[in-house]
Amino acid sequence: MLAEQVHDQDFDPWADEHYDDPTRVYDQMRETDPVHWNRKRRMWFLTRYADVMATLKDRTNFSAAAWQATRPHMENAKTNQSREFAGGTMLTRETPDHPRLRKPANPSFSPKAMRQIEPVIERLTDRLLDNALAKGTWDAIHELAHPLPVLAMAVVLGISADDQEELMTLVRADNALLAIDPRASQETLDQYTELGRGMDRFVHRIVEQKQREPATDDLLSVLVEEERAGRYSTEELLATVHLMLEAGHVTTVNLIGNGIKLLLEDPDRLRRISQDPQLARTAVEECLRLDGPVHFAGRCALRDTEIDGHGVAEGDIIMLLFPAANRDPAQYPEPERFIIDRTPNLPTGFGAGAHHCIGANLARTEATVAFRRLAARAPELELRGEALRQRTFELRGFKVLPVGAR
Repeated sequence: MLAEQVHDQDFDPWADEHYDDPTRVYDQMRETDPVHWNRKRRMWFLTRYADVMATLKDRTNFSAAAWQATRPHMENAKTNQSREFAGGTMLTRETPDHPRLRKPANPSFSPKAMRQIEPVIERLTDRLLDNALAKGTWDAIHELAHPLPVLAMAVVLGISADDQEELMTLVRADNALLAIDPRASQETLDQYTELGRGMDRFVHRIVEQKQREPATDDLLSVLVEEERAGRYSTEELLATVHLMLEAGHVTTVNLIGNGIKLLLEDPDRLRRISQDPQLARTAVEECLRLDGPVHFAGRCALRDTEIDGHGVAEGDIIMLLFPAANRDPAQYPEPERFIIDRTPNLPTGFGAGAHHCIGANLARTEATVAFRRLAARAPELELRGEALRQRTFELRGFKVLPVGAR
């Protein structure tokens, strides 16, 4: 029956029954119809690792910016608000704007910058774990996966400690908007959209503060200087800060949360990291591969072209399914197994090519530290109660993840 569904042009891989675990469906698609044209959604779906990576890197035939301009798969208040800020960022721009917007921020996310900030992230993690571990049973999302990326990005941007509590509240509201089921009622969407506008006001305020009192060692001051020098418009400055706080946060929350869930599914995984802390880094890559934070990337064809012999027309939308690519047996031996020290391991979760996620190094560093400190301080941690997934097409993560010591 499944094979017949996959060959059905109206098959919808994002239907309700595939939310929690689309693996079986994607395995079948990869085997029988890896370059799949879907009549219902009017777009292509790619499931093989090689096709996904090639398309991510191909800026001649495919564009992220052109796809963002269409976003045909969910038209609602959530999409419109996200598009409003994303339109001014590196996320949706191509050459020459993309490198102009990205270059000033690159040093803040370099390997050198990560080595400098890692001890700070470790202190933040321990502070959060002090509170969480004292509770017995606790929600790994609320107590660790959510606050850690907020605090780390505040350090990178140079947001004062006085503003961090407000930022924490606003990011929770913004992430709730991103994670809401797009089929929710218009009233619900409007309520979350209004909550999201609080972030806009916050961004305006911290930018104005930094314009009056710039520093020399934080990313926000660097971006303010780009605007002062005329290399950024005011709209681009505001949109880029918004991007760092919103998109840069939710993916890291999901990486840490999904990773904790995977690590606790087998008691030996966290125990091995406690015995060899270096395994935390390879564990992050394996968690990113098996349950990454982002479901897909989208591209729009800039001209008539082909993907593995299939004719793709100018204007066609191509959806690159990361969970499918990351379990491709042509790329990964024993793709269903969690191998904590798997090498090589280059999952697609943060994209590739020019639009590779600028915050990927920071997200990996935060997850590595979180796993390492969890293993050191709570090697007997276990899952407690029901883990509740987000109901969203674009992101893969948990709303609630109860854990506690055995």
